[in-house]
Amino acid sequence: MEKSKILILTPRFPYPVVGGDRLRIYRICKELSKYYTLDLLSLCDSIEDLNFIVKNDHVFDKIFRIYHPKIKSYFNVLKALPGRKPLQIAYYKNTEFENKT
Repeated sequence: MEKSKILILTPRFPYPVVGGDRLRIYRICKELSKYYTLDLLSLCDSIEDLNFIVKNDHVFDKIFRIYHPKIKSYFNVLKALPGRKPLQIAYYKNTEFENKT
């Protein structure tokens, strides 16, 4: 029987798996991968994350990355200050990410 598919969306790239938010999402996905086929769509705030070579750990079937530099996040927050949009939502706003989903 074929596994159902899940698209995992993360505001930060979970590799390399070092502490905090990266470790948490990785462990959750590692457990989910036992029962589902997982694809990852993730924002990368650095070129290093964007180009990081992920060894096949059998957690994700496909990995999609979108570059989202911190300067863009800061600009988004500045634009959101006069409005009612939560700043954390503005920080991660990315049109390419929205279009991929």
